[in-house]
Amino acid sequence: MLVYAFCPRCKIDISIKTSAITRSELEDEQGLYITKRCQKCATKHDFHVNQIKAKVSPRGLKLTILLSIAFAFILIIILYWMGFWSTFTLALPVAIVYLFHNSQAKEATDFNSIKINRK
Repeated sequence: MLVYAFCPRCKIDISIKTSAITRSELEDEQGLYITKRCQKCATKHDFHVNQIKAKVSPRGLKLTILLSIAFAFILIIILYWMGFWSTFTLALPVAIVYLFHNSQAKEATDFNSIKINRK
């Protein structure tokens, strides 16, 4: 899951490094307001926790796809060596990628749906 804020000046995403899964954990970890500097326009912005959003990380999805392809290749070699072939060989990596993407999408949706009361 990629946590980011939207720069109001240059309209790009500013990524925020965190291990928090919810906004309340993010508030506990970094405070109610998070100050980040935009890499493109070099201006500092204060973002309220409710302005922070989450989406599925493309890097994590690519890594999962690569690992699933490697796993499928190894599985194909092992099954071919044992003397049989199965559609299970191709279905399992696809299922792994699907489950990973669904879990990441659910985490991002849960993060975005919960708001913190402004004080």
